[in-house]
Amino acid sequence: MGETENEVKVDGSKKGMKNVIIGIIAVIVVILAVIGIVNLVKPSPEKTVKQFLKNIENKKASKIIDQIDFVGMSAYTTCRGDYEDFADNYDDAKEEMEDNEDDYEEYIDELKEELEDAFDDIDKIKIEIKKIKSAKKVKDAKNLYKVNAKLKVSITQDDDTDRNTTTIDFYLYKKGGKFYIVGMDTKSGDGLDLF
Repeated sequence: MGETENEVKVDGSKKGMKNVIIGIIAVIVVILAVIGIVNLVKPSPEKTVKQFLKNIENKKASKIIDQIDFVGMSAYTTCRGDYEDFADNYDDAKEEMEDNEDDYEEYIDELKEELEDAFDDIDKIKIEIKKIKSAKKVKDAKNLYKVNAKLKVSITQDDDTDRNTTTIDFYLYKKGGKFYIVGMDTKSGDGLDLF
């Protein structure tokens, strides 16, 4: 009889151990699921470019404007390819914008209206991403990234469709955990002439 009690205790502890292992596995699965979800929604330069292109395709002027850092665009333009001074140029452009905040907001509103008017004249935009390279940090520039994308662009206006393949380097600035478009450099094709 003593042996049977021991056997029962051993079997009971095996069940307990099995439950602990199942519990540990369940916790690991939950942690991996949370990490996966965070990585899916976590902003990245590539995701930002894809969303930007989707907003162009859907003619969402307001969302396009929201994805652009115009202070960064001014700094990018001032650099003229020498991005070592991007951070300093950004600070200068931000200070200038703050000094002229009303003019800046008026400029953004006008730009949004112009883009909406341009989209009203276009029947359909189709952008197919043929290839998008992983983002590269721009040398000597803090929080500045470059994403190269090869696109097949089709724009239909007044029953006339213009198609071209274009390659663009998108420059993005990371600010507050998000990425914003600050520049576009057309490497080949017609580009995306929005502004």
